[in-house]
Amino acid sequence: MIRQTAIGLGFLIAVAAGLWLLVARHQRTDAEPMRVALRAEIDSASCGGLRRAQVLGRRLLLNDAGDHGARAALALAGAMLAIECAEPLTEDAVHTAEEPDFGGDERAVAEVVAARALLRIAGGWSVEAVREAESAVAAAPGTPQPLYALGRVRGRAGDLVGASRALEGAMVAGPSFLPARLAWAEIRLDLGDAGTAAEALRVLPPSDLRTQLLADEVEQARGGQTSAASTSPAALDAACDESRVSSVLDAANCALRDATRARLSGDRALARKRALAAADRVPADPRLLGRVAATLAELGAIDRAAGLLARGEKLAAPGTPALAWAALAIALGRGRALPRPSAPRPPAPEGPLLEARAALASGGIGALAALEERLGAPDQDPDRAQLALLVKGPASAAAVDRPAGDAGRATGQAHPVAAYVAGLRARLAGDLPGAAEQLSHALTGHGDACRAAGEYVALLRALKRKPAPEVFAALRAENVGCVNLPR
Repeated sequence: MIRQTAIGLGFLIAVAAGLWLLVARHQRTDAEPMRVALRAEIDSASCGGLRRAQVLGRRLLLNDAGDHGARAALALAGAMLAIECAEPLTEDAVHTAEEPDFGGDERAVAEVVAARALLRIAGGWSVEAVREAESAVAAAPGTPQPLYALGRVRGRAGDLVGASRALEGAMVAGPSFLPARLAWAEIRLDLGDAGTAAEALRVLPPSDLRTQLLADEVEQARGGQTSAASTSPAALDAACDESRVSSVLDAANCALRDATRARLSGDRALARKRALAAADRVPADPRLLGRVAATLAELGAIDRAAGLLARGEKLAAPGTPALAWAALAIALGRGRALPRPSAPRPPAPEGPLLEARAALASGGIGALAALEERLGAPDQDPDRAQLALLVKGPASAAAVDRPAGDAGRATGQAHPVAAYVAGLRARLAGDLPGAAEQLSHALTGHGDACRAAGEYVALLRALKRKPAPEVFAALRAENVGCVNLPR
């Protein structure tokens, strides 16, 4: 009896083992397509692809908790979502990236050390991030993921040339790893090389909204020249429809694009509304924080811009281009002077306007004239076109009351930049009452409102008049640090 029982138990155990092996074999067979899909999603350079990679990685780990490749890919996808898409870090990404053993799987090692480097900067900028990224490259030489991480880290350190080299290495090591190409296009644009950035975007999926928005930036920087990656304005408008934008980063980028287009069309009220909407949505992305801050500063919202800049400087070194130019815009808006950043020239359309304002503030009309000669005619920017009128010399207030090119005429809005320029030209012509009247309409709503306030106070003093206390209320409300506000 005992012998029969033992034989029966042995038979049951053998059957169970066979069934287990069969199930495990099927699981491995089913897992392989998921692994291929997971790698493809990470390589796709899209935020949606990275989210899908997380889902696939978690499904693989449910089937096999010891799947080192899935764990490493999950860590990398989470870290990249934080860096590329400004999404919160997930607990599994942080935990997995700190695990020491990945079974000798070369790609798993490359992905997890890249994730560790990215995690260093995802929560806040630190100087140790560069060393971590360099260690990642040494730990997995010849693989694209650590080189991509090094490029991203160097970019946030303000070393754009070093970032470009690392990302070029990543593209050579892994031509199908598209996140490196998208990051390289962004770096080349920040280096002032819009042509190369346009070429880099050619092979990226045109349906991805991040790619479309970056291509739109590149097109603006090239003076409206379209590239293969460019999307028609109507198509980009549709893609930016809030009901279809799932990424907070894309939503903020779309609102910023709307703000810029509205300013260029002369609708400053809409431009300010959309810029503030971008500020409300902008996530922890230092480049976008700097760009939104610079736009807000151009529209006069200096204190709000300064808050965004402070956020950005916790995530990247102050010398990174977007943050450096935003700092200059804020300083100009407060009536102070800062040296021109060592970063390359900022891209259009805001960059040339900022340079024109800086030239006028630091070197007067002569410096502005030299800059305008170098940059060429400001055909696309009504604010810069107004500043260029200063090069024509003095003119009485009557002559410049409604100057040609006043973009506010089309919308019925007051154009504060036109009033500022008219006031300066009238002062140069000796028409002090006319200059004071013009400047009284330039005390809010644009980046040089603080400088207009200084000119206005000086003119009233010369005319032996005192300003009404409420005249500066709007300026004080949005630019408390203005050096020209009366005490």
